[in-house]
Amino acid sequence: MLSLLGIQICYFRLTTPSICSCFISRNHIDPTSPQELPTLFLTMNKHSASKPILLMLYPYPMSEFLYNLYELNNFSPYCDVVVWDISMLTNFKFASALAYARATRSNIVSISTWTQFFRSVADLKQLSLKHALTIRTFAATNAAEFLVATHLYYLFRKSQVKRFDVINDGLPVLTAASADYSPHKAQSTALIARFRAFTQHLSSLQEINIRLANTIFRTLARIYSGALTHRLVAGQHYLPEALRGKKQVTTLLFGHSDDYSNYLRTPLDTTAEITHSQKFAVLLDSSGPAFTDDSLQVGRAPSCTAAVWYPALAKFFDHLESNTGVSVEIAGHYKSTHPPIAACFGNRAVHYGRTLELVRDCEFVITRDSTAVSYAVVFRKPVIFIYSDEIVAERFSMQWPLHMASWLGAIPINIDNPPTNFTSLLQVNESTYKTYESACLTSATTSRPNYQIILEDIMGITTIPGPDAARNLPPAN
Repeated sequence: MLSLLGIQICYFRLTTPSICSCFISRNHIDPTSPQELPTLFLTMNKHSASKPILLMLYPYPMSEFLYNLYELNNFSPYCDVVVWDISMLTNFKFASALAYARATRSNIVSISTWTQFFRSVADLKQLSLKHALTIRTFAATNAAEFLVATHLYYLFRKSQVKRFDVINDGLPVLTAASADYSPHKAQSTALIARFRAFTQHLSSLQEINIRLANTIFRTLARIYSGALTHRLVAGQHYLPEALRGKKQVTTLLFGHSDDYSNYLRTPLDTTAEITHSQKFAVLLDSSGPAFTDDSLQVGRAPSCTAAVWYPALAKFFDHLESNTGVSVEIAGHYKSTHPPIAACFGNRAVHYGRTLELVRDCEFVITRDSTAVSYAVVFRKPVIFIYSDEIVAERFSMQWPLHMASWLGAIPINIDNPPTNFTSLLQVNESTYKTYESACLTSATTSRPNYQIILEDIMGITTIPGPDAARNLPPAN
């Protein structure tokens, strides 16, 4: 039993009839159901009997927003796409607390027990004998994720199956070396800097345990299950992380952040504009404090409370609108479920799934630390980074608006004490925006979105011919 890893698994139980009778399905459907019998995780049509398969392992619940963000619809003309939602195995507490609706597509399979997982992988092994299989995996940060990655590695390490991960967060890395908020300071690798980064602003014993587990299992994964065939990286800022632990057999590919790739694949001239009665600014909202955010995942308390944050934010919007002559609309975070007109924002409109269009058409952007600031960068929109008195008191969270603002040459403002005039804040520094773009959003030398890079350079599938169909490999050196 792997009790030391925090996983309660008895391998000898895997062979018992009662366990083997378990069946995997999105909604835990009875295994005798006829529509579930043909295959464990993928309904294979006759025309796709030899079609390549892309399997995406995802350690969190898969939503429609995420399915589109990862461009999975764009793979469908070329290969069969399957998603394994393993969040109930790898991040049960966090996944259970999330409020957003899960995608209900037939090709998304929820794997909620270890027996189901091992049985699915065994079936996948058999399927890989007849189909070209490519697996998109992830960096392990806990015991369960490490077990998933290691099992897949040892099962497929001598096969023709291709395995890749993606390093493309789209935000500047925040480390102890960036404490002075300089975007030009090189990331430190000294032992003392790493120790400072590890211990800085720890808030609880639970957070210490989570950080320790993250460090241990990331290291173990690089040693025992990190022999990927490919790795896609976006932004020079992430190149050191991409090279760390990279094996000789791993081919490094240059790509984009998810938002930047979405920008590349969206035909902007045919994207419908959102009707607005006047000029507007857009808030790139966070899921918290009204809904569960990533603080739960890392064992931290939220940086602000709903009872304090939202009234102060609505009051700030009133002041901003009066000063600038624009209205404020909200680009809702995918982990939230605000109504179309939200009282917490002062009865302002909330839009979901339209962030690119909102940023493209707005006068300026407001945010704490959203990755969607990528759109503000590519459309060259001014950005106002905001914080509050509560966030100031929570020093770790305060680092983010300061850090991101420094990259775009902006000065963050306190919504509890806003300026009387915003003119000087609504500027675009072309040089800093270009630096952010190349450092955090893209490393590519062509305009192919990520799905084309993956299909052509990893899976070996030709997509759209043309000048941008050239291979997108990093320079040899």
